[in-house]
Amino acid sequence: SAPLTKEEVLKFLESGAKPAPVQSSSQPSAAPAASPAPPTTPRVSQPQPAPVASQATKAAAPGTSGFVEVPHTQLRKIIAQHLTESKQRTPHAYLTIDCEIDLLNGLRKAVQESHGIKLSVNDFVIKAAAMSLKKVPAVNVALDTASSGPRQLPSIDISVAVASDRGLITPILKNAD
Repeated sequence: SAPLTKEEVLKFLESGAKPAPVQSSSQPSAAPAASPAPPTTPRVSQPQPAPVASQATKAAAPGTSGFVEVPHTQLRKIIAQHLTESKQRTPHAYLTIDCEIDLLNGLRKAVQESHGIKLSVNDFVIKAAAMSLKKVPAVNVALDTASSGPRQLPSIDISVAVASDRGLITPILKNAD
């Protein structure tokens, strides 16, 4: 099935219909639903015209203050393309932990007071990531499509997402270790 479009979601919200409860196909329902799902309009699989780049379109869902859709600038299109390529071509590993950073915050404050340098928690996270990549170089790799295997990188370069008024940019910190 094709993904939902913004127009379909807005049309559904405007209709005031309630969404049907989602049931997992792996677990049978104990009882039938209290009321049948509201009828939906069939999807039209025709391509929609692209918005004019010089115009911002407004749309509002019932009960909300609305939003303004701003067309992509050329810079944002390039950034989106590069982020997509990075996500597809670079091995990714995800880790989530809880940390007590009271001592780290004390160090940040002491450095700012004694040296006038304002360090963020993210600065320390980047340094820790760089040190980890140096300690475990087997993780500091890129996919080499020519040899169909990972290629160990000679330096530790870390890209950091930074929000700006022109969009998200991702500068690369070369030799971050």
